[in-house]
Amino acid sequence: MSKQQDQTVRRYMSESFETVSRDSSLVTAAERMGEANSGAVIVRGEPTGIVTSTDIVQQVAEGRDTSELHVDDAATEVTATINPTQHIKDAASTMLQEGISYVPVTEDGEIVGILSKTDITESST
Repeated sequence: MSKQQDQTVRRYMSESFETVSRDSSLVTAAERMGEANSGAVIVRGEPTGIVTSTDIVQQVAEGRDTSELHVDDAATEVTATINPTQHIKDAASTMLQEGISYVPVTEDGEIVGILSKTDITESST
């Protein structure tokens, strides 16, 4: 199947993603991002959250000591998810409407991947 024929989220999402607990240190979240070469980690728990590299930079810019912060201090609640069978353009529209750079991909209520703006950009090349 050619790239043009398969424009679903599944083709572009990353199935490898890191998770952290709400009480993990923000430094741990940053280390996980670095190890995975990713700009975000999923925060386990209710509600599900996400921490991005931008969230961590924002904490630094505000002069906060990130060595003393926990994931919960910077996490954003996940307000949208997408399905791996959705068309990539629909996923892009959802991300644009929500103003987010990363979105969890869920199937049957479980997170099965993550999609980033970069993934979407690569889908158009």
